[in-house]
Amino acid sequence: MGDGPGSAEAVIHDHVVYLPVITAPVYTPSVTGQTQQVLDAIDARLAAAGTSKNRMLSVTVFVSDARFLDEMHALWDQWVPWHDPPVCTELVAKMAPEGAKVGVQVIAAE
Repeated sequence: MGDGPGSAEAVIHDHVVYLPVITAPVYTPSVTGQTQQVLDAIDARLAAAGTSKNRMLSVTVFVSDARFLDEMHALWDQWVPWHDPPVCTELVAKMAPEGAKVGVQVIAAE
């Protein structure tokens, strides 16, 4: 999903930053561990693009099993800006590469 050799790390167009689906670089068995890696990667990519999670407009969260949503939310709810959260869609999807349990795609204002 998204974050491979045929995908940019970020695209900026008309002051909007588009990130691909980001999955954990190390597929730990823990959903919490994978979620933390994804959130750290989002912070880093948004910073490299000159923005931050406080400017997120839309987020799509992918999990490989609906039973992972509660565990993912334990970190997500602490990380996402509570005062101005983005629009968020959650989907259960077959993840690629195999071993990925959580993926997140972000659109943010520059």
